[in-house]
Amino acid sequence: PPPEFVISEAKYGSSQLSTLKDGTRQMSDKWIRRNLYKAVGRRRAAEIRKAASRGQVQKLLLRVDTSGAVTETVML
Repeated sequence: PPPEFVISEAKYGSSQLSTLKDGTRQMSDKWIRRNLYKAVGRRRAAEIRKAASRGQVQKLLLRVDTSGAVTETVML
């Protein structure tokens, strides 16, 4: 069955996931924990964290090329 939640990031062309000054990489579990509340609010963030503890959250990287084609990569 599909996961309860999907967290995705889209990048265009050759854009890469960023790394913060402290070494935290965009879309890492640590980065998601830091940004989840701001993105979805307290209640939904708690639901997503609970689902993650059950392995029910999937992380995706979506790459859009110059022709508009999208490639999906599941992130671990």
